[in-house]
Amino acid sequence: MNNPLADTHVSLSINIFDQTQHALVRKHLTVDRLIADILREFAQELDLNRKYILLYDGRQLDPELAVGDLLFDRDTALTFGYYEPVRMASASGPRVTQSLPTAMQPAQTGKAQTAALRALEGGQRFILNPDSTIIGRGGSGTTERMDIDLSSLPEGRTVSRPHARIVVSGGVYQLEALKDQRPVYVNDVEVPFGQMQRLAAGDVLGIGRVQLLFEFS
Repeated sequence: MNNPLADTHVSLSINIFDQTQHALVRKHLTVDRLIADILREFAQELDLNRKYILLYDGRQLDPELAVGDLLFDRDTALTFGYYEPVRMASASGPRVTQSLPTAMQPAQTGKAQTAALRALEGGQRFILNPDSTIIGRGGSGTTERMDIDLSSLPEGRTVSRPHARIVVSGGVYQLEALKDQRPVYVNDVEVPFGQMQRLAAGDVLGIGRVQLLFEFS
């Protein structure tokens, strides 16, 4: 019997924390978006300051390529890894570490990380409040509180006032839509109205036609 998802999905094995994870991935999904999905799933175990990558046969995959365009040998797993500086006089570039510790924790830097949204078009950066941030479109006649005003962005007119809110509790960031007819998206997946979606570094938020990257610094 034919697999009805064979034309749209590909089955992958990914080595994460020295354990093989199996996933059914959409063919049009880019490597970069697949990494973002992994980061979201394992946010509590990962150091979000690192630059994460996927490797196949010891080589880094191009983050812009679609999963369906990659040719894999049967029974060969991808490896989730990260770049780490080499502290050797003979080395001038980064080293790829292919296996990750089984209990990674965010780095203790001595200072709190700052969460922000960065517009993918134009690069404008918006700092999030430590408790709750309301996102929308400001302008004349607006009386509602707007912590982040997207009206100055090229697609800002497609954002309602207000449109979305990010709530922080116990260090966890969650996104919700504020209006039933004005949806919000995380990595192209709609967040159902009345529900909240947990965010991880690297997630791309869709508010109106504005695309925003969720990040820490």
